Amino acid sequence: MRNSVGRTLAAPRGQDLAEARHIGKFKVNDYWMTKYFTAIGSAISYLPDFFIEYEVAAGALVPVPPERHWEKRSIYALSTRHKGTAARA
Repeated sequence: MRNSVGRTLAAPRGQDLAEARHIGKFKVNDYWMTKYFTAIGSAISYLPDFFIEYEVAAGALVPVPPERHWEKRSIYALSTRHKGTAARA
């Protein structure tokens, strides 16, 4: 499940900080829902380029420039080797 917690994120932009605020809290279990919440402005997501080509071309999503460096955060991921097996951390 992917989680969202409402908070302000800041990234350096020259001498200023660019801030992005996402609101609400959600849990999703696939990339499609993550993309949906990002496209409606409720989340900031890291998604593969091939998965968001149409939304970027349509202007629904805006890529973050590579020179932006967001503050470092710890993340946790669960994965399975094969569909139907138990998840591992």
